[in-house]
Amino acid sequence: MDDWLLKFKYNPLKPLLESGDKTIIYFTKRDLIGREVDSIDHIWNLPEVRKMVEWQQSDGSWKPKKDGSGVKYSLIEPGDVSGI
Repeated sequence: MDDWLLKFKYNPLKPLLESGDKTIIYFTKRDLIGREVDSIDHIWNLPEVRKMVEWQQSDGSWKPKKDGSGVKYSLIEPGDVSGI
């Protein structure tokens, strides 16, 4: 057992691996357990990931949300951060 697991009251690996979420399972295996996994392309090609990424703009930002709340997301979400 890795030292980082000792910091938890309960072992989080079992629920993560049984979550049914392909991305959570992939990163749990790769980053937490250190198992050999398929190429990350497998994750990028999942329908739910492709749907999310299609809204991303070429500069890496996301199109403003239009949820009817009146929130001006362009004022609270970073835009061009290339100068940071």
